[in-house]
Order: sequence, then C-alpha cells, then structure tokens
Amino acid sequence: MNQRIEAIFKLCEEKTSVTVTELVERFHVSEATIRRDLQYMEDRNMVKRFYGGAILSNEQKSETSLSVRELSRTKEKLRIAKFAASFVKNGDTVYIDAGSTTSKIIDFIYAKDILVVTQGINNVQKLVERNINCYMAGGFLKHQTSIIIGMETLERLQKMKFSISFVGCNGAHPMTGFATTEDMEARLKRTVLQNSLRSYIVADHSKFNKLTAIHFADFDEAGVITDQMNPEFDYGLLKEVHYMSEHGFVRYDKG
Repeated sequence: MNQRIEAIFKLCEEKTSVTVTELVERFHVSEATIRRDLQYMEDRNMVKRFYGGAILSNEQKSETSLSVRELSRTKEKLRIAKFAASFVKNGDTVYIDAGSTTSKIIDFIYAKDILVVTQGINNVQKLVERNINCYMAGGFLKHQTSIIIGMETLERLQKMKFSISFVGCNGAHPMTGFATTEDMEARLKRTVLQNSLRSYIVADHSKFNKLTAIHFADFDEAGVITDQMNPEFDYGLLKEVHYMSEHGFVRYDKG
C-alpha cells in the first residue's frame, strides 16, 4: 500500500490533478481501493480530493509533510537509523530531531539509563512505548512537521548539553552547508549541534548536492550518516562520513 500511495503522490506532484479512473488503470486495482488510498492521503494533508480525483494539497505545495516523507526511501532510512543507534552509549543524554529518518533511530536504541530529548511529537510516542526516559521543551506545535518549536523551546535547549545528537537536514550543498527550509527549525538545529559533544546529520543520499534555503551548520560541525554515496557530491568536504557499503557501514576515507 505504501508504495502505491507514494506513486500516487508523485503523480500529483507531476500533474495538475489525477483521476480515479487513470489511477485504477495505472495500478490495476479497484475504484474502491483507489478511493480508500485517496481518503488516507487526504486525512494526512497529502492531497485534496474532488469528485472523481484528487490534487496536491496546498500544504504540500510549500513543504513536504512528515507523513509523506515517512513513505519514501524506507529501507535506506531504516539502515541509517539502525547504524546511528549503535552510537548511543549507556548513560547518554541524546537529542533526536523530528523527522522521518531520525524517528526510526528510537526503534534500535538498546543502551540503558539514557535520556532522550526531542521536539518531535511522533518521537515521544515511540519513546513511551520503548519505556525510554524523555524530555520535551515547551513551545508551539508546527503541524506540517509535527514539531514543538518557538522561542521558549530555543531558550530551554540553550541551557542543555547532549552527549550525542542526531539531526536531519533538507539539503547539503557546498554553497549552503547543511540547510533546512524554515528559520526557526534552523535555529533549533544549530542550538542542538552547538551543545553536543558528538553530533551527526542523518540523511539519505538524495539530500546531498541539494540546495536548500536556510543554513544551520557548516560541513565541519557534524559528522554524517547516510545510506550511499551521491556521485554528484564531494564527500571530502565533510568532517566525518559513514555510509552503507556491500560489507555494511564503513567510514569514508578522504585519502
């Protein structure tokens, strides 16, 4: 189901609209199945339905929601998350960013006596289910990315120190360094990285050599954990890179 929904969403991005009839023909499923898919997508603000079809929602035209990102590159994100979680040690104070990749790190944490700080709403539920101690600073809910954020959030996080942090990005490019799409989220990420003994950007290969508007860190301010190397990007610019090879995760050798 997830693959079909992802494909429908991509069609909505490419075209002005999609119809139930064309989706039935493309995916060889019933009208009832397509209508359920479109209802599922509308419930998550992915599309806006109309009689006989759907169009990309206004929210998705400006910024891809967490519900959409969770459907893409799932295998890659799980591999990144599992490896990232292996860096967490007993007794650590860990910051885990809101995001579709960072959220999956929680599933693979087995260190004891840790505290996880997060502003991601979805992360909190996972931490409760895993019986992991957690903390969230106050602020306002940003619905699109399911994050609690604001000046109150930044003021509180500025007073905290982290053993290790895992932060997502929307793009990494020589012109912008690590970047995101919104100023307040950029300030949050910058604060966390500055207050961390060890810090990693977790991002799949599609984020590299991608221009995104708002810089939050230079390439020498955090390590990187990714799924594979993007041939269009110079990884020698980065402080530290771990990527997935045919033999498992390895560290990139700049030499």
